[in-house]
Amino acid sequence: MNSQYIFTSMLRISDLDQKPFFVEKLDKIKWKTGDYVIGEITDTGSDILKVELINGRMRSIMKGDQVVGALGERYATLEATGTWKEVDEDGKMHLLTGAGLFGKCTSNQYICQILSKYNMWVIWLRMVKFVKWMIM
Repeated sequence: MNSQYIFTSMLRISDLDQKPFFVEKLDKIKWKTGDYVIGEITDTGSDILKVELINGRMRSIMKGDQVVGALGERYATLEATGTWKEVDEDGKMHLLTGAGLFGKCTSNQYICQILSKYNMWVIWLRMVKFVKWMIM
């Protein structure tokens, strides 16, 4: 197990928390929805935000934490929307959900802007690398 990483609940359908894997950097042209990725938290926006772990427990995050999640798209129009497809080449994006969905926040509602420091999952992170399973 790679304990240097925080495994979000997005990985419940995988065994990445149990088996060895390696990481590599991929050009954006090779990214796909559902790809497992590692992001380094660069700004939490608040010290009370948490991510959901594979076992369902909530865990606080801090700047510098490396979180394993997945690229995706979120269309929660009453809260926030976003997609990995809008991420710039620099790889900066947001943690769009506490479950570990990564992408760039493209819009959020006014009320959510007010509440964002308390309960929104729009957290800045920097793409580190893509996860690849090791063949044993």
